[in-house]
This record gives sequence, structure tokens and C-alpha cells, in this order.
Amino acid sequence: MKKKFLASLAMVMALTCSFAACGGGGNNSSNGGTGDKIYDGEELFISMRLAGFGEWLNDYAEEFEEETGCEVTINWNPSLGQEVRSIFMSDSYVLDDLYFAGATDLMLQWQREGRLLELTGFDDMLRDEVKDLGMINGKRYSIDAILPPMGLIYNQEYLDAIPTSGEYTQGQFPETFQGLLDLCDKINEMGTINGVAVKPMSWGGQVEDLFDMYKLIWSQGNGGVDYENFIEQQDAPVEAYFKSQSIKNALEGMLKLLNVENGYSKNSIQGCGEKDNIAQQQNFLNGECVFCPSGSWFKTEMKDSITSDTFEFGFANMPLYDTNETTRTTLINVPTDGFFIPAKAENADIALEFLKFVFKPENCVKIHKDLGTPLAFKYDFTEEDILSMDKYSQQVTRTVFDNKMVLRGSSNPMFSINVTCGRFMNSKGDQINAFDGLANGTYTFSDIDSLMANSYLGFVSEWSQYRKAAGLSK
Repeated sequence: MKKKFLASLAMVMALTCSFAACGGGGNNSSNGGTGDKIYDGEELFISMRLAGFGEWLNDYAEEFEEETGCEVTINWNPSLGQEVRSIFMSDSYVLDDLYFAGATDLMLQWQREGRLLELTGFDDMLRDEVKDLGMINGKRYSIDAILPPMGLIYNQEYLDAIPTSGEYTQGQFPETFQGLLDLCDKINEMGTINGVAVKPMSWGGQVEDLFDMYKLIWSQGNGGVDYENFIEQQDAPVEAYFKSQSIKNALEGMLKLLNVENGYSKNSIQGCGEKDNIAQQQNFLNGECVFCPSGSWFKTEMKDSITSDTFEFGFANMPLYDTNETTRTTLINVPTDGFFIPAKAENADIALEFLKFVFKPENCVKIHKDLGTPLAFKYDFTEEDILSMDKYSQQVTRTVFDNKMVLRGSSNPMFSINVTCGRFMNSKGDQINAFDGLANGTYTFSDIDSLMANSYLGFVSEWSQYRKAAGLSK
């Protein structure tokens, strides 16, 4: 058996090793390889965006080949998220049979142009919470397979050394937002932990970590209903959504968490605004802060920096801002990268069968354990399965299983991948970087009401253009 897992030339040069040798999900088990080889002599070409969870599909591609005889070639490409947008719009490319990339905002346009294959046979396989994603006019064209929760990564060794203060209890990551603020104050009071100068948090300005933390707080309000109503707007912006207490709480929460004085966040390490996700998470792993925003993908994304000497780290949901909330939510980072098949794929039928093979229930259990993250499919994941994972993956899983899932975006093309979701504008409809403004003191508590009111007016003025850009009107 000859397996080909490819990467872009730049990535190959950077890593100086082939992806075939570097491996993927770490699961070397097979489904037996005793199939009837129904696709013997066929080839399946797959393009996968190489991102947070690494080369997780490799093992299942090998199993599919052993089962069916179809040779599978995977091109792992860190730039696919952007490249696929031009590839699909050009007739000069020979398209692969299956893609995994973030292009949810283009699905409606591509479907109308006849560029996508309908994905049949998956409705009964998917969890109810995500079954509407990828649907256009009652037919499915994409699948968001992974359900990664967003949250905060924390240093357990530092927590063990930080004394109890207010609603923060030594050794325990706070469950209330006030407890998180009390923790930050105590860190700043101490200045150093175990002899190391430490700030409360890091974040990446280049990757909108502040925006994500804001949404984590926003999506808690009213049991997530306010957030869900906002991203399902269809015909016109609803003023009530822009006046919700959930949005106001989120803005106030971010101002409290950033704790800006003289233009700088007292709770953040220096230079956060210039960092991407890798750099800010590296600051965390270097011991420069106690916590940072990320998602369940943190452990895989930072695997090259995590060694046997790395401190114990954990995953936590955003602490609850309003403790009177009776429904606890968790924000899931979907829609994002998803699977889709070109209408003119040479082996579209095999690509469909490949997806069904990969995500059959027994494989979903293995993938969940490999990635440490729940999937969008229906499968039995027992308490024994949870306890078989490391502590971090257990925390991730319970964050999803024990709370109401709120999806970051929706099936509405306008709110699919942050096209308009939660952006702030001035009254003329020009987008403003509210989160940079929160971090440098441009916007204070006295500006919250005007930020909300002007953003509504901006949405009204630009609504028809947003609908047009999303393909909902001409």
C-alpha cells in the first residue's frame, strides 16, 4: 500500500519532513482491511486546510484504502482557506474530489452557480444542534464535522500558588466573572509567581481574540437566546437585538477584564495587539501569564511547544458574567472549516462514501478521543470513554456535554463566518475596530450605549449591501 499525504511546498520546506512520516491523529488501529475492495484501482484526491487539529484525517484515509482499495491522496495546505476561494471560481483548475476549508460564506453563491454537489445521506447522522448548518433550500452542501468549544486555557501550577481572593479560590479556575476579575487583581498585586514576572492574560490582536472573548460573554445572556436571535436575522436588522442586556454585559465585561489605564491594559502582557494565535499562546506556555483565550484545539495546535516538562494546563468555559442565568452555555466555533464536494469532482460518489466511512459511529468515538473534542455526528460517548482521555480533553468534553451549545455563526449566509456577526459600526455604516478601542481606552463605560445605538443605525444603512454580498439579493 502506498499512501500519499502531501503539503504545500512552503510547508514541506519549513518542516523538512514529509507528512507521510509525520503522522496524524496518533491512532494506528484499523477497521480490519477486510473489505471487498469495491474501489480497487480508483483514486481519491482530498484538499485539507492544515490548521489547529493537525493532520487528523490521515489514519482514516489509510483505513478507507485498506477497506475499499481506493488510493487516497491528501494535500495538507495551511493556505487552503484562502486559495480555495480562487480555485473554485476558476475553470482552469482541475478540482480535487473533496475539500475541507472555511468557505461557508460562499456556499450560497457556489450552490447557485452549480459548483457544489449535494451531500445526501447525512441528515440522520448529524446532531440536532447542527443539522441546519450547510443547508440551502432544504439540501445539504457542506458539513461542519468538529464541534470545538471556545474558552480559556489556564496554568494550573500558577493557580495552585495564587492565594484565595474575593470570589477566586486558590487552585480553582473561577466559575464567576467576578472571580476572574478577583484573580486578575491578585496576580497584579503579587507581580511575580514562583519568582517569575506574570500578568493575568495574553491575547492576539491579529486574530481577534478580544472579539472572541466578547462573544463568549455575549452568548451567555438569556441562555444564549439573545445571541442566537441576532445571528438568525433575515429581513431587516432588529433594533431590540442591538439593545439587549447581553451585548451590554459583554462590552462591560471586556472593559473590566482589560482594565485599561493610560492607554494600556493592566491585565495583559505587552504587545498583545501585534500577536497572532500562535505567538500569544506561546507567551502563555512561556509562563508569562496565567490564562489566555483559545479553543479545544490548543493542545494540538501547540503540540510542538508542549513537552513533558510543560506545566499542567486546563480548559475552562468563560466564567459566568450574570450569576442569575439559569442556563449555562458554551460557544462552539462553527461554522468554520467544513467538508464540501465540487459538482464536477471526478470521484464525487467515492468522496461521499469516504465521508460516511470516516464518520461512522465507531470512528467518531476514536476521532473524539484523538482530537479531544466532540464531533457533530451522533455516536455514543460513555463516561468510560471520557475517563479514558487526559484531564484537558475531559474538561473540553464536559464543557460541551454539560452545557447548552451556542454556535458562533448560523446557516444564514450573512452570519456564517463573521461576515456581520457582532461587528460594530458608526451610524454611517462604516465598521470600527471597537475591540482595539476597548483595549487602548478609546472607548470607556460611558461609550457603551452609543456604540450599541450607532451600530444598529449602521446595520440599517448597510443592510441591503450585506444581503447582496451574502448572495441573498441582487
